[in-house]
Amino acid sequence: MAFLAAFAGAMTALPATDHPVADLSWERARENFYAAARDGLDGDVTWTTADGRTTNDLDRCLDDVLGTALDGLTRCDLARKRATALVEPLRDRLRRRTPAAWKRSLVVTRLNGDRPLAEAIHKTQRTHPANQRETFVDGSFADWPVPS
Repeated sequence: MAFLAAFAGAMTALPATDHPVADLSWERARENFYAAARDGLDGDVTWTTADGRTTNDLDRCLDDVLGTALDGLTRCDLARKRATALVEPLRDRLRRRTPAAWKRSLVVTRLNGDRPLAEAIHKTQRTHPANQRETFVDGSFADWPVPS
């Protein structure tokens, strides 16, 4: 859902704001696509931000893309708070906070608390669906507590 919301927002805002990324060459866009497909978040991509700066800094690229997506969603009369709620799970994923990373972190936390491995894994596996139940309708993975 977050990806679809970000895509729809970006496709609305990019042309509406004359975003300078429209001047990115097709060759560079193709290279970006294959770098991202091949290397994921470690891909070497080039982006032109709304202020016209060209960057290879992934955080700046993503901030610009997601900021543009939020702008596009609000241009479609979606409340800023709702637009942010739709896109925020994608921001979490881009910060490399995934359900798998969340589980690993919680298992490590429990192991550091002197729990046996089997117990740490079992309790973590049981916590995952409980969190899903609490956030399935009115929430998202982004709302889950960060293991500490």
